[in-house]
Amino acid sequence: ISEAIYITNITIFHVTSTLVASTDMQKAPRKMALWGILDSPEQVKSAARHTHGSTLVCHSSCLVVVVSHSSHFAHPPLFKLANITYDIHSGNAAQSFEVDSDVYTDHNNLSFQKVLLEFQDNWGVDSTCIYNVSIHGIEATN
Repeated sequence: ISEAIYITNITIFHVTSTLVASTDMQKAPRKMALWGILDSPEQVKSAARHTHGSTLVCHSSCLVVVVSHSSHFAHPPLFKLANITYDIHSGNAAQSFEVDSDVYTDHNNLSFQKVLLEFQDNWGVDSTCIYNVSIHGIEATN
């Protein structure tokens, strides 16, 4: 993400079953989690005030590790933005998902420039294939 934004939704792209074999459709992601990476001590304090620590985790056990050279933490904490389920039976190659409704309550001013998309499972095979991911949001003003 080129600038910090208040993330509103994410769009996941995979091909439809009319374009590929059914075995390729099993490679589509199924369950995912979208996490915002907390890069600064100020972000961690703000997130902790609004979540009471319940959604802050270390990402060392996630499937994907994002390395940040500007990070203040050995493993930056994460703020869960959404749980996602991609539906291969919907007929839509592009599926959009909103962040959880309680993410921006109580005047929470958490903006993110880095995210982690955790692939938790797919539709039945050992590998997962994804074609495109788009993160949408509103520009954060300082």
